[in-house]
Amino acid sequence: MIKNPQNEHESWCFPLCPEPPDWKFDWQDLVSCFEWVRQMAGVPQDPVYHGEGDLLIHTRMVLEALLSMQSWRNLGPQARSILFAAALLHDIAKPYATKTEQNGRISSRGHARRSEKITRQILWQGIDL
Repeated sequence: MIKNPQNEHESWCFPLCPEPPDWKFDWQDLVSCFEWVRQMAGVPQDPVYHGEGDLLIHTRMVLEALLSMQSWRNLGPQARSILFAAALLHDIAKPYATKTEQNGRISSRGHARRSEKITRQILWQGIDL
């Protein structure tokens, strides 16, 4: 279990966050390790804003975009890890907040605030691998 540091002198790193020199990113490891990642599969998104497909595809694309950024790679391990976790968890509440409106549009009202709360729970309680 990865626990949140108890004081400011400890560093925290998200498990499976890619590291130099190869920056290996194994999407299947993330999917298999975390139930909350698997729950993103099949969650529809409004094609007006997210034409790439379901939430799982969107989240993977967000992570791939982050990992391709040299500015992210230039950060220290803890800062990279925090941003990686933020990218992975940014829409974590969409499986619970997504619905199809009467007009046929897909909405996820309130997912941002709810995602923040779920993220805090995951990170503060520790991450089981």
